[in-house]
Amino acid sequence: TTFPPVFGKRLQAQVAKAGERVIMEVEITGTPEPNVTWYKDDEPLMDTDGELKQLGNCYILIIDKVGKRHAGKYMVNASNSGGEAQSIADFAVFEPIPDTMVEVHKTMVYENIADKDVK
Repeated sequence: TTFPPVFGKRLQAQVAKAGERVIMEVEITGTPEPNVTWYKDDEPLMDTDGELKQLGNCYILIIDKVGKRHAGKYMVNASNSGGEAQSIADFAVFEPIPDTMVEVHKTMVYENIADKDVK
């Protein structure tokens, strides 16, 4: 019996702070077991982009320390002889803004205008 891939859990859009650990997870069923491929910005994910794991029907991408280069559009493609399915989500990374103290100096100029020639 053949069943096309179906996402029980789809990719979710995420926002993370630079340096954080991020986990993206999908759940896919299908018979025969689907062939699952991850993409970032329409390019197959490289080993340097994160660690891919499979636990049963769960397919997981782990990025230990995210940086700006990890931001983009992620897609998981699942295919078997019954068909194919995709899940797409955006991932954004923001740099924390360091707390800074700003010293403000104000200068005031006083001018004595009394007793000037007023006509």
